[in-house]
Amino acid sequence: MDLGVGLGLRQGEVFGLAADDFDFEQGVVHIRRQLQWASGKTYFCLPKGSKERSVPVPPHLTRRVREALQAFPATSCTLPWSDPAEPVNDAQRRERMPVAVSLVITTAHGNPVAHKTFNEFNWRKALLAVGLAWQTGEKAEK
Repeated sequence: MDLGVGLGLRQGEVFGLAADDFDFEQGVVHIRRQLQWASGKTYFCLPKGSKERSVPVPPHLTRRVREALQAFPATSCTLPWSDPAEPVNDAQRRERMPVAVSLVITTAHGNPVAHKTFNEFNWRKALLAVGLAWQTGEKAEK
């Protein structure tokens, strides 16, 4: 939540953040990739618009990220780049070469976070708890 709201990032960008994307001295985070899913497979690709960017990190968030990384170190994860499908030629093989990234956000087992699982079991529960969503089968009150 802190990363998404505090930095204005999309869900895939938060899940694709690496420890070395943070430049604590300059007070910025470099958005270099996002985590994407297709046909049940996870892969890295450029952020929306195919453009990397740098986002300022407020001092209070810098402190929280540093503390979190000390308590929960980033986990190395290797995934294909750009497209999870098996390459059929050398050009695709080069474009889709797996990339190793030390992800800041992973599951308890050190795997990349699956957006569907996160949305259903974490995000939806948080929305329900604060009254911004309703249980399946219930109608929203106007």
